[in-house]
Amino acid sequence: MNNAGRLFLLSVVPLATACAGLFWFFVVRFEISAERAMERRAVSTAEVIARAESPALVYEDVREADMQLGTIRQSPDVAYAVVLQASGRVLAAVAPERRPEVITRPENGPELRWSPHLLHVTAPIDIPSGEKGTLAMGFTLDEFHAERRATMMVAGAAVGMVLLGGGILSWLMAHYLARRRAAEAAQRRSEESFRALIETLPDAILIERNGVIVYSNPAAVRYLAVAHADEIHGRPATELLAVDTLQRESLRLERIHEGGSPLYLPEAKLLRRDGSSMAAEVLALPLVFDGAPAGVLVARDLTERRRIQAQLIHADRMASMGTMAAGVAHEINNPLAYVTTNLTFALDAVEQQSGGPENDELRQALCEAMEGAERVRHIVQSLKAYSRAEDETVVAVDVERALDAAISIARAEMKPRAELLRNRGDVPPAAAQESRLVQVFVNLLTNAAQAIPAGDPAKNLIEVSTTRLADGRICVSVADSGGGISPDHLPRLFDPFFTTKPVGEGTGLGLSICQGIIHGLGGEIRVQSRVGEGSRFEVLLRTSEAALAAGPSPSPAPVTPAAQVQARPRLLVVDDEVRIAQSIGRLFSRELRVVSELDGRRALNRLKDDRDFDVIVCDLMMPEMSGIELFDEIRRLSPRLARRVIFLTGGAFTAEASAFLDSVRNPVVEKPFDAAQLRSVIDDVLRRTGEHAALSPKS
Repeated sequence: MNNAGRLFLLSVVPLATACAGLFWFFVVRFEISAERAMERRAVSTAEVIARAESPALVYEDVREADMQLGTIRQSPDVAYAVVLQASGRVLAAVAPERRPEVITRPENGPELRWSPHLLHVTAPIDIPSGEKGTLAMGFTLDEFHAERRATMMVAGAAVGMVLLGGGILSWLMAHYLARRRAAEAAQRRSEESFRALIETLPDAILIERNGVIVYSNPAAVRYLAVAHADEIHGRPATELLAVDTLQRESLRLERIHEGGSPLYLPEAKLLRRDGSSMAAEVLALPLVFDGAPAGVLVARDLTERRRIQAQLIHADRMASMGTMAAGVAHEINNPLAYVTTNLTFALDAVEQQSGGPENDELRQALCEAMEGAERVRHIVQSLKAYSRAEDETVVAVDVERALDAAISIARAEMKPRAELLRNRGDVPPAAAQESRLVQVFVNLLTNAAQAIPAGDPAKNLIEVSTTRLADGRICVSVADSGGGISPDHLPRLFDPFFTTKPVGEGTGLGLSICQGIIHGLGGEIRVQSRVGEGSRFEVLLRTSEAALAAGPSPSPAPVTPAAQVQARPRLLVVDDEVRIAQSIGRLFSRELRVVSELDGRRALNRLKDDRDFDVIVCDLMMPEMSGIELFDEIRRLSPRLARRVIFLTGGAFTAEASAFLDSVRNPVVEKPFDAAQLRSVIDDVLRRTGEHAALSPKS
C-alpha cells in the first residue's frame, strides 16, 4: 500500500471510527432521553389519577372510581388502568384484559417496569386511614418502538455512509437534531395531555408557583363562582380558603414542595366570589408542572358526601328500628292483653253488679286497665322519640328518661340473654338532642345483648349506670358480661364499616355513627374490654344549665286474688307479666279454679307435685325458663298435660320460636286477645279432654 493509501487509511479510518462513535453516542442519548420522558409522563399521569382515586377508595365508591378512570379512556397512549383496594380487590378498571396477571404493590412511590410492548407503572393510592391502594397503568410503546427502529435503521446506514465523507456526517447530525426536536414535541404533547386530563377532572385543582396561583381548572372556576380563571390567577391559594393561622402557614405550597410531603385537610371552606363558602376536602402536595416545581391544591365538594352521610345515619336508625320492631310489638301487646281482658271483666261486672264488694273489684280492674293504657302510651312515646326527624337544636335532655326509652325499645333483645341491672345516679340534664341520645343508647344496649348468647339470662348481666364525674360531665355506662373484644379490634372499633359480627348481622356503621353523634354534642365515647370478661362502653356528656322537672308516675292499687272455687276445672296460668296473669285469673275466677305462676321454673316445680290441671295457659317468651323449655319438660313429665297447653305470644320474632310453633299442634293465642277468643280456646281444650263440661258462654 502506498503512502497515499496509508494516509487515506490513517485519516479515514480514525475519522470513520470517530464519526461512528459520535453517532452512536447521540443515538443512545436520544433513546435514554425518550425513555426518561416517557417515564416522567407515565409517573405524572399515574400520580394524578392515584390522588383523584383516593376518596373513591376510602368510601369504596365504584361509580366515582370509574368516573375518574373515564378521563383517560380516550387517550391513545393508555393501554389499561386498574384501581386495586388495599385487600387486592379491583374497584375499577379500563381495558383490564391487557393488565399483567400479577400486580405488585409499590412500597416507596411509583414503580416502573418495561415490557416489550408496554411501559407498566404502579403507584400507591394513599388513604387517610394509613392503608394503601394501588393504581396500575400501562402505556403503549408503539410510537417509541417505531422511533427506535427508525434510529437503528439510520445507525446501520450511517456506518456505511460515514465512509463517503463529512457530508454524510453533517446529514446525520441534522437527522439527530430533527429527532431531538421530535422528542421535545412528544414531551410537549405529553404535558398537553396531562393538562387536558386535569381540565376534565371534577375536583377543583389550583397550581401555585412563587406564591401565586398560575393555573386553575374549570372545576375550580365553578367551585369559586367566578366568571373566568383570570380572577383567580395571581392570588395566593390561602386567600381562597377559610382556615386558621396554623393551617394558613401549612398551606404555603412552596413549603410543601420543599418538604416533599402532602398536607390533608379533611374539611375546609372555599371562599366564593359572592361571599358564601363551600365545605370541601383539601389536599395540598408538590408537583412538577410545565417543567418546573410547583404546588397543587386539590379540593373536593363535600355537599354530596354530607347528604349521603345523613342518609346513612337515617338508614342505620331504620335498621335498628327493624331489628327492634318485633320486641316493641311484644312489649305493646303484653299490656294491651291485660287491658282488653280487664275491660271485658269490667263490662261483665257492670252487667252483674248488685252492689257490695264487687264494686271494689271492679275499681281494681279499671285501675289495671289504666295502667296498661299508660304503658302503651309510654312505649309509643319512646318509639316516637327514637324515630322522629332530627332537630339540630341542643336542649336540656333528661338522661334517665332517654335511657328508659332506649331500654324499653331494646328490652326484647336483652330479655332472653341477660338480666338488666339499672344503677341510677343523681345526674343533671345533658346538653343533647333526645332522639339522637336514644339512638346511641339503643345501639349500645343492642350490641351488649348481642355479645351474650341467648338461653341463660340468669348467668349473664347487662349493667346500665349513670354517674357524675369530677369534671362535671355526665357518664352513662353500658357494661355486659359477654365474650369481650379482641385487642386487635379495639383500635378499629369506631371505623366505618368495621364489624366483628358475622356476615349479614351488622353493617359496621352503628358505633361509627354513635361516635359522630356524641362528638357532635361535644361529648366523648370510650370503651374498655377484655376477652372473656365482657365490655364497658362509657358515654360522656356535657351538662345543661336548664333542668327538667319529672313527676313520679302513679302506682296502681294492689290486686286482691280471686277466691278459689272448688269443684271446677283447674287452670294454670304461666306468664312473667303479673298483670296478665292476674287479669286472666280474674276473668275466669267464676268458672275455673285459677292458679298463677310468674316464671317457668316455678310452674314446673308445681306440676311435679300437682298434675291435676285441666288447662295450662303459658307465655312463649319468658326469662329464666321460656315457654318452649317448659313445654319440653311438661311433655317428658306427662304427655297428657302437654296436650292441654295453650300458648300465649306477643309475636314469635325468633327463628327458634317460629319453628317450635310450627312443630306442635297446641293452640296459640296472639296478644292482645279478647275474652271471647281465649274462652273459646279453653273451651275447646276442655271439650277435647272430655273430663269437664265446657264453659258457659258469655255475651
